[in-house]
Amino acid sequence: MHVLERYDDSAQREEALLALPKVAPPSLQEWPAETIELCDAVQRTFALWLAQDLPQSAAAPRAAVCCAPASPHWPVHAQERLLVRDAVPSRQAEFLAGRWCAHRALERVGAAVVVVGRGKLGQPLWPRGITGSISHESQTAVAVAANAPTVAGLGVDLLDTRRHCDMQALAWMVMHDDEMQAVPLAVRTNSHLQKVFCAKEAVVKAISAQVGHYMDWRDITVQLSAGNFEARVRGHAWLVEGRWSQVAHYFVSFAVLHY
Repeated sequence: MHVLERYDDSAQREEALLALPKVAPPSLQEWPAETIELCDAVQRTFALWLAQDLPQSAAAPRAAVCCAPASPHWPVHAQERLLVRDAVPSRQAEFLAGRWCAHRALERVGAAVVVVGRGKLGQPLWPRGITGSISHESQTAVAVAANAPTVAGLGVDLLDTRRHCDMQALAWMVMHDDEMQAVPLAVRTNSHLQKVFCAKEAVVKAISAQVGHYMDWRDITVQLSAGNFEARVRGHAWLVEGRWSQVAHYFVSFAVLHY
């Protein structure tokens, strides 16, 4: 067992035991080819986004991303495993991959690898001074973390277009009337709606902790451009900025809210 440090909201130090699996987690050589391609694309998209919005320091990176396939064998804290003990095996595997990725992102921004708990909104609970987000989709997990005083919220979303194949029927749930009218019908394709949905999910994750509840998609207006997007939130003066990308059957979006 490895003993790691954990800091809760009252900044009290506790000991947390890392729950080591009985079976080794999958090595890179064992990852599905689709997952490797997807994770490479996630890394590239994140790197481009950082270059334009959150410049890095070589000595201490301000933000980091990790991507991995779902597996019940990723080594995470025992407390984290308990969070999904009643879930179906596939959900457990995705969740554990997400927490393992969260640990790697924390390491890369120079933070302690702590128990990443779950808040009242279901959001991951990061150590003080860190913002982050986790996404799970089709047996793949992505986690991002930032150690930057200017970042108020960070969001990531991964969308498998094969699972969200008919967004036209859900357009009224994703876009408000003014937003729909602003997008020509010829542009409002299923693919466009999938991109909007993926971007808004990242925005929701970036801002929900700030407002204390999950925002309705219709309260968010997204403007997409080539690889980038901006979002406005009804009732707030915020400008949320982000980047999106597509690889194979997936869209991935990152969103950041600055102080």
